[in-house]
Amino acid sequence: MAGGDIIMMNQKELKRLSIIHKVIDKELTQIGASGMLNLCDRQIRRIVNRIAQEGDKGIIHRSRGRPSNRKIPNKTKDKILNLCKTRGPYIKACI
Repeated sequence: MAGGDIIMMNQKELKRLSIIHKVIDKELTQIGASGMLNLCDRQIRRIVNRIAQEGDKGIIHRSRGRPSNRKIPNKTKDKILNLCKTRGPYIKACI
């Protein structure tokens, strides 16, 4: 399958990946990379290890594609909107 090798990344992740590859190829030090990415050197080591284990997809943020913890369930949202539509004039008069 040819499309299986495609990884979607944003610009920040692409920049981070290119700098981490320079660290892996020993063209750049971990401390130099930490200065460029505004991260501590420990975080750079963690990213390097994750890319060594998982490949380039290891740079992608872990919570991508997951719903927010603060998201209101659709059932609750629909109930609130319905209440606003039906009782809206009464609520505005009380405020």
